[in-house]
Amino acid sequence: MSSKATPQAHNPGTLSGPETLIGPGIHVRGDLQGKSNFHLRGTVEGNVLLEGRMVIGDGAKFIGDISATSVVLEGELTGNIDAREKVQLGSSSKMKGNIRANSIAIQEGALFEGKVSDFSI
Repeated sequence: MSSKATPQAHNPGTLSGPETLIGPGIHVRGDLQGKSNFHLRGTVEGNVLLEGRMVIGDGAKFIGDISATSVVLEGELTGNIDAREKVQLGSSSKMKGNIRANSIAIQEGALFEGKVSDFSI
């Protein structure tokens, strides 16, 4: 897999179909909420409440807290993640914050500063 590829693992319970995309060069300030998959390639400062999968792509930046079904991180995140299913930290990811999830995968090269706890607690 190339370093620019974003993991697209299927997670049961996540929504299929179109996803919301915020592209490179776009900067959003404010909270987002919805029932869709969300792919970030730009910058978001705010909180996200999502019934679906959130992907923070390589080069993207997120500042705030995320509550989603699952989260794939390849870019930078400063904030906390609550994922009902799985969190994946890719090899290019940088995260400062806490993770609460049923499952977590951290690839070699990922930078993570925080605590991990089980979502059921």
